[in-house]
Amino acid sequence: MISGINLFEQLTDKTIDWLLENGQTEKIEKDEKIIVEGEDLDRIYLVLEGTLNISLLSLGNTKLTTLGSGELVGEIAFLEQLPATATATCIENCILLTIKFAELDNKISSDLEFAADFYKGLAHLGANRLRNTSHQFGQLFKGKIDNETSGNATWKKIAAAVREFKQTINKSEVIENSSDITSEEHQQNVLDCYDHLIITINDTIGPESQTPPSLQNEIGNWLQHEFLPYVMLTKIIQRAHEKPRGYAGDYKIIEKIYDNRISDLNNTGKLFDTCFINLPMAKAVSNRRKLIANEISQLLESKDKVEITVLASGPATEIFDVYASLDDKKRLKVNLIDVDLQALAYVSDQLKEKQLTSNVKLINESLIYLALGKQKINLSNQDFVYSMGLTDYLADKFVIKLMNFSHTILKPAGKLVLGNYHKNNVARGFLDHIVNWRLIYRTEEDMDKLYRSSDFNSPCSRIVFEEEGVDMFAENVKTGE
Repeated sequence: MISGINLFEQLTDKTIDWLLENGQTEKIEKDEKIIVEGEDLDRIYLVLEGTLNISLLSLGNTKLTTLGSGELVGEIAFLEQLPATATATCIENCILLTIKFAELDNKISSDLEFAADFYKGLAHLGANRLRNTSHQFGQLFKGKIDNETSGNATWKKIAAAVREFKQTINKSEVIENSSDITSEEHQQNVLDCYDHLIITINDTIGPESQTPPSLQNEIGNWLQHEFLPYVMLTKIIQRAHEKPRGYAGDYKIIEKIYDNRISDLNNTGKLFDTCFINLPMAKAVSNRRKLIANEISQLLESKDKVEITVLASGPATEIFDVYASLDDKKRLKVNLIDVDLQALAYVSDQLKEKQLTSNVKLINESLIYLALGKQKINLSNQDFVYSMGLTDYLADKFVIKLMNFSHTILKPAGKLVLGNYHKNNVARGFLDHIVNWRLIYRTEEDMDKLYRSSDFNSPCSRIVFEEEGVDMFAENVKTGE
């Protein structure tokens, strides 16, 4: 998801307008290959809806990555004017925006301003992908790194923490037959070692560390190799790592965290998932569900009827929490916007089961298009608009456009609340290098600056944190009119 949105972040509005106006929308069936390695290509594709597998036939059809909404594919073939370097397969029904090479070539030849802007965007996209996929290539070409004898203090520190954790968790399969220690004691030992490991990773190769980026990536590749066997025994971490919906924090991940649906394969996988569930950032996912549900309930205490819109709604479990405590369900009207059809289908089933279909409207639209003004929906006079986890994936320019979109659909005195992970998340190094779950972390000052740059034209009216203190929620109120 991030790469395509980062492309929009780099481009001017004029360039984006041309791409959207000159592209053609195509519906592609599940399992259809839109690009085949080694074959000629005549267009680039922007994924509006659905997910693609990118694989290399030359490496035994090895899957490289999964791309979701907002991603661009085919740009390498366009740049090189050579056959495709990989195969792209739709793993579900997809909607793609296609732009033919010939049209792009003509535009680039006749508009130097467009050409400079477009090529700059592709350069940033390529650099971002190279950085984000370094871990996958590290797994394809595994090399034994002699970290213990390298003499590097960073290597030695992180290797010691890894060795301690692995020695502790590897006892999990035999601990039930031991009389020396109970399962509860063993679990606590694993959690303590895991906490130490998480802090060590963040201190040594986290984004705020002093370790050079090249060494961060080298150690990160080794860490992912060391921990991949444990990841494959889990349910939650494995899904985040494999990203079947194109990004780590999809609706099923959120539901698994809500319900503590940890691995049942064996004790080791169960413990590794339990370690993840106990991270402050994972606890924050459950905490924010309660925080937002309370915000909606408080709004209902002051108004007879309330209408709200949820951006990137996911499983929308917090909405069902509110309805469960509401006697008169007609008092709350909800609009759920999500580009993920599977997420909306999941919610639809629950709405039918709980007899709430007349209260909740499901909107399958791209927030990219809505924020850029290229798609319209009939929404206005909203009392409350919020997103719990969308802006963690979005660059500043797009967050501002999303704020502006929200401003237009709010009624006067209506409020927008955006959740974003804070830079104080100690699990950042673990998420970046082992799970490859890369987010955009912000501070209170960052959120103030974004709101000032938007149509709200003022700093946050309020910032609150969930109980763990790693996920903040920045509020602003629409004034005037």
